[in-house]
Amino acid sequence: MSSIRLKALAMALTLVCTAGKAAPAAQPETLASGQVIFANLDTTTPKMPDGSPYACYALHTMAGDRVSVSLNSSAFDPALIIARGALCSASALQFENDNFETGNLNAHIEFTAAGGRYLILARSTRADAVGSYSLSVQGGQTVFDEASTASSDKELERQRIMEREVAKRKQQLAAIEAKRLLQQAEEARNNAAIAAWEAEEERRWAAEETNDFNGAAEKQPTQNMMAGILNGLASGWNEETQKQTAMAAQFDETRQMIAQLKAEEAARQEREARAAQIDAAARKAQFRLQQANETARRAQANAEAAAQRSREIELASSSAAQASPKTSSFTNTATAQAAKSSAASTDTDANRCVTAPEVRLNAAFEGNTSASVMNGCGQLVDIRICLKRTGGWNCGVAPGVAPQERGVHSSFHATGEVFVDAKIKGSPRRFADPAN
Repeated sequence: MSSIRLKALAMALTLVCTAGKAAPAAQPETLASGQVIFANLDTTTPKMPDGSPYACYALHTMAGDRVSVSLNSSAFDPALIIARGALCSASALQFENDNFETGNLNAHIEFTAAGGRYLILARSTRADAVGSYSLSVQGGQTVFDEASTASSDKELERQRIMEREVAKRKQQLAAIEAKRLLQQAEEARNNAAIAAWEAEEERRWAAEETNDFNGAAEKQPTQNMMAGILNGLASGWNEETQKQTAMAAQFDETRQMIAQLKAEEAARQEREARAAQIDAAARKAQFRLQQANETARRAQANAEAAAQRSREIELASSSAAQASPKTSSFTNTATAQAAKSSAASTDTDANRCVTAPEVRLNAAFEGNTSASVMNGCGQLVDIRICLKRTGGWNCGVAPGVAPQERGVHSSFHATGEVFVDAKIKGSPRRFADPAN
């Protein structure tokens, strides 16, 4: 089969299938690299415009794939067509082959793929030639990505649409340029007519100067003719001027509209930016207010806890005043010591001249209670101060407290009950135990 006839049949794929019998609309069978197809062409298969039967397959490729396609048949003269497109019946020819080599009627095509889906059309060269064939493919994708292939086909379709739009725009520009050239030609013809009239007028006036026998009769028709020409030219120029004025007005209107749209967009962006700033400031102020409220809440809770603690200590102190003589107060302890030694004096019993303990919350440490006792004796004294806690007594000794000075002891988790025992510095007497 001649190459010219094969090209004509292949290009016909971009139009429609045979008018007598339309090809089925089913999607072509997808082939994979290394696959071999054994099939038949018969009277039920789709037809080319010349009536020859064909079968359509699809091969999905990646850019740079080297593809080899072979079509063999002993029943008919096979021909191969490689095309691209959405439909087998409407696709663009890429490659073709009838007889691969001299003496060999089989068809074979090798090509480098650009990526995406290719259509493989296995056909007979004659309308009445049918029978079995084998089709083998090497190269392309073994497992294809349908989404990627669809995207590639869509990209090709978008490219074709863009090419059509570019061609359409070029036609429009060519039409505009042709109109401009036509106007220039019309203007040149008008200028030529004016020049011819001026030359004719000069000739006539020269003739009238030498022979004015019929000058007056001839001058009037010439003037009328030239007046008509000038009026026509003026009318044409007026129309052209009006058109240009209208176009200039439309251009100015469009430019003003664009400027207005830009101004509106700038104003919108400025409003959005200002609103975003206000919103950010509001969120920041709200966050600070929440922090201030939390700080105030904590301060109030601490104040309430301190007040509650102070009330508990006062209540514990009041209870301690009514408790056993040994742990109630300084005075009761002194009385107990006096009972043990009726001969005691301020020189031998310091409990008689130290003050009662002063109990208060420690402001520097939360939950800490301190008790202090002043030395009212005239000499150095050792003072033992014990604060009762939930788990027992916590005692401390202030040694060698000078007159009018205080001995201090503090403890965490104190209940408010205090025990005090004092002795002259250097006295061998042991301090009393609050637990006994």
